[in-house]
Amino acid sequence: MPYMDEQTINWAVFEDGTEFLGMATATLPGTDMQTQEVSGAGISGSYTVPTTGHVGPRTLTLNFIQYSEAARKLKQPGLHLIDLRHVDSYYDPASAELKERQVKHVYKMEHLSTSGATIGTAIMQNPSGTYSVRSEVIYVDGTEVEAIDPAAYKYTVNGTDYLASHRNFLGR
Repeated sequence: MPYMDEQTINWAVFEDGTEFLGMATATLPGTDMQTQEVSGAGISGSYTVPTTGHVGPRTLTLNFIQYSEAARKLKQPGLHLIDLRHVDSYYDPASAELKERQVKHVYKMEHLSTSGATIGTAIMQNPSGTYSVRSEVIYVDGTEVEAIDPAAYKYTVNGTDYLASHRNFLGR
């Protein structure tokens, strides 16, 4: 019987392995596959097919409480190595137990934009930064479960590297 996800208990952001302060929430990148429309003789219309392992541009958004030194640091040109670590709870119906798992998302990213902050009495400023994601690796309880790195020609989900044979054939 599958487990039932419950909640994120808490989380933290790190840059280069050191805790990074100033965040409130994060919006993780989605994944849009690059596609091709197929049409022509012998079919009655058209359809869209994804290109295995090829993804479109991906972004990560970090929502800050204040426009702090931490927020400004991520505006510096160049790649930033960020990891988001969170502890999640889930219910295991087979054992009738509440359990936890540790999840880490590791990003190589660079600054694209920062929203303006709101200034007022006794309010949070709420600026946010949007970052171009060059690569992402996700670990659950220390095991890699997903890796997307277009420059390294890597697309791994649940332990299967869908581009390994392509890299081998192409001499990469």
